[in-house]
Amino acid sequence: MSTKQRWIRVNVGWDDTEWISELSAEAKLSWIMLLCHIKRDGVAGRCKVIADRVAARKWGVKPNAVREMLEGARLDGAVYEADGEWVVTNWRHHQVDYSTERVQKMRAQKEGNETA
Repeated sequence: MSTKQRWIRVNVGWDDTEWISELSAEAKLSWIMLLCHIKRDGVAGRCKVIADRVAARKWGVKPNAVREMLEGARLDGAVYEADGEWVVTNWRHHQVDYSTERVQKMRAQKEGNETA
């Protein structure tokens, strides 16, 4: 049985931003884990806030790493809280799904090759 795989897009220079570059290694991991958590358990870049200790346990880091990451993300404006939810700023811009467009182009090219 095949299960649908879910993905997040991460720019290869994700850790070059000033606020992330200043984080500890565990706090950097917490950022990636937060993005994955929001993709899996949220909608459109939003999900219910979970306690630092719960997030830390789920993500295999210390609670202070989660707090460090959230503080840096909030100060940078990358994340904010609204109505009991974490919201990633510009989620749609960074997580655009190009797969449908890519498949359509591939099919169009394939159809063009079959008629030649």
